Amino acid sequence: MNNVVQLTLDSYQDLFSDFDPRPYSERGLSDDFLHELKNAVREVSLEDFELILSLPAKERDPELEKMIKERLHEYFKKHDQFLLKEKRELINSGIWLTLIGLGIMCVAWFLSWQESNKMMSLFRVILEPAGWFMSWGGLDRVFFLSRKSAHSVVFYKKAIGAKIVFVNV
Repeated sequence: MNNVVQLTLDSYQDLFSDFDPRPYSERGLSDDFLHELKNAVREVSLEDFELILSLPAKERDPELEKMIKERLHEYFKKHDQFLLKEKRELINSGIWLTLIGLGIMCVAWFLSWQESNKMMSLFRVILEPAGWFMSWGGLDRVFFLSRKSAHSVVFYKKAIGAKIVFVNV
């Protein structure tokens, strides 16, 4: 395989949060482990990715390793789906904000024809900036905020397809 990421662990505990007392099958993953993994995975391509976790031979337990592999893949899939859903919702809300803002600006444009009426003029003055603000805020969500998590999305896509292997140090 071209793309191999190898991390050395002192024990299985290095994979999981120190603050979570639940069993490994339910325990949250360690932020330190995820941070190191994200940094290491950044350099590999999407295809043929292999994660090698090295442990001292006396620490290894094949049954526990099988459960940890399943747990890691489950975690990666869950977070990938969460990020994609979050991005989709952000884009949808941005589109709606933009459309509402454009609608408000159309109302303000219509009110500009009623300049002789002071009340209509006041509404136009209030609606115009609101429409611009909503339109630009919506476009910001669609084009910029939705791309903020792009690195995480790429990481989880790579991690989902990773082959996870435990070896002796």
